Amino acid sequence: MPITAITYQPATSGLSAAYRPILYLVTATATDSTTLAPPIVFCDIYFGGVFYKSLSKTLALSTGEWQFDIQDAAQEYLRKYLAPNGGEKIYPADQAMTSVYCKFRSSKITSDGFILYEGVAPVQGTGNRAPSTGTGTQSNMSYIVNSTLQHEDNQVLTTHLNTFKSGTWGANVFPLSHRPATNSIKLGRSDYFPIVNIDNSPIKGIITYYRYKGQTTFNHVTKVFANACPVVIPSVGLAEIDSTTQRFRFTWQTLPYYTTGVKIEYRKTTDTGDFSVAFADPNPAYIDVTAPKGKYDIYFTAFGSCEGGRTGYLQDGLNP
Repeated sequence: MPITAITYQPATSGLSAAYRPILYLVTATATDSTTLAPPIVFCDIYFGGVFYKSLSKTLALSTGEWQFDIQDAAQEYLRKYLAPNGGEKIYPADQAMTSVYCKFRSSKITSDGFILYEGVAPVQGTGNRAPSTGTGTQSNMSYIVNSTLQHEDNQVLTTHLNTFKSGTWGANVFPLSHRPATNSIKLGRSDYFPIVNIDNSPIKGIITYYRYKGQTTFNHVTKVFANACPVVIPSVGLAEIDSTTQRFRFTWQTLPYYTTGVKIEYRKTTDTGDFSVAFADPNPAYIDVTAPKGKYDIYFTAFGSCEGGRTGYLQDGLNP
């Protein structure tokens, strides 16, 4: 295997600050060798399960490892969120945080002196075309939040935030603030307390308990969130049935419990009519479809107790 190991990466479901190094180190050989170094190594970055951009390196460290820092990409992708001044609700700041994983690909120099890349390169999305996933050796899935750490802070963000917990907290929920518990919310001021959740299950709702100065009993306010349907990350394997048909086996990643099905729409790239549609259970994570030979545009949509639309795209098929 050209990518021989991922020697350093964020922990599974770990949390990183966008304004500190977010490092991945891999070892690799050329795709046609077990000893020669590749001419170039790629790090394909996926935010929220969707391909964002690729980084590449042509020179390894003295240790023989290839190092990638994705903090610049995270800073480009993430957005700030300012809650309304004087707001009275619980507000999600989805654009300030994302899940992330990377896929790594190697390369080789052909006998003609050209560089040949390993596997299938991902394709960025455009205004009218969804992004498509590529192949490669995949890292852990972790999270990045649009924040920074000072040099004197513990550089493991979750460890640092743990020191500011007061009272009882869930293991995967953290205060995204240095605000001490003694700093109470003041009447007539616009005041918020940010928290971050890195649990694998999405937040369905938040109940906040509070009491005014001088009260002995608590009041509460509830905020219920609609789940966003997960991004379907498709891969495709084609098996020819006979000379006039082809079998598509569409496969995708394991989907969360609240997903009840996957919708697949496919149409020849040269057609302008309606899409053919197939439906599949989320598990097992595949469906077989037989269609006439040709190149197809293929779209994927997860549905269930969630909200969203098309999230996965492929263009593939067998030429007549």
